[in-house]
Amino acid sequence: MKKSVMPLVIAGILLGAGAQAQVFEVIHPDIEKGGFEFESLNGLTLSDVAPGDERSAHELAFSYAPVSWWKPTVALEIANPKGANAEVEAFEFENVFLMPGGGGHAHDHGHGDELHVLPGLFLGMELPNAAGINAAEISVGPVLEVAHGPWLAIGNLFVDIPFEDGTDPGLSYAFSVARGVGSDWRLGVEMFGSFEQAFGDAPALDQQQHVIGPAAYTSFDLGHGRVIEPRIAILAGLTDAAPDAVLSFNVELKF
Repeated sequence: MKKSVMPLVIAGILLGAGAQAQVFEVIHPDIEKGGFEFESLNGLTLSDVAPGDERSAHELAFSYAPVSWWKPTVALEIANPKGANAEVEAFEFENVFLMPGGGGHAHDHGHGDELHVLPGLFLGMELPNAAGINAAEISVGPVLEVAHGPWLAIGNLFVDIPFEDGTDPGLSYAFSVARGVGSDWRLGVEMFGSFEQAFGDAPALDQQQHVIGPAAYTSFDLGHGRVIEPRIAILAGLTDAAPDAVLSFNVELKF
């Protein structure tokens, strides 16, 4: 089954074309004191694109947890528009905090048959490279992981607060539910979306971006405390503003 993933990854890279691509990630409240993480997030829209629209989007992120309840992350967003060179689009500064009673989190995601609930809080800022601080945005909200037996559900719900004058806050969400199908694999469904200016004069629903689709997750123990966790998803647009189909491929290295 591990070999069957590679044709999808290669096809996604070859077909990497899409309008205003973006990366997709469900943020986990997983924190291990002293742990480092490096992530490569990649979104490729599987449709034709107009010149100037983004064929793909990428994010490189690095985090370190100095304590068992706080994990800060710095990230670099890269856009790849059609007919132009790739460019740094934005910088991100993120924090995940575990709520009281959350405790640590192991790399293997093993929870047994008991109900496991891990609550956390996300606080991050996105700083556009070209527009600067006046176009920055802060996102804040809960992250929650619930596991029982082979099932794992993770949800994010954020209020997005723009710095730009006259722009009302919006809402964004990410959700995944998956079931273990072996010692190394999980299969599930992910859904992402955003509501711009949700607390003001919001655009019509078909002008918002919402996507959903199947996802597969696995992990490889590299030894010496190193774990690599690939994840692949095919996401379909639910609204007119969303891309028709997106290949989302993320890889996380923990050490």
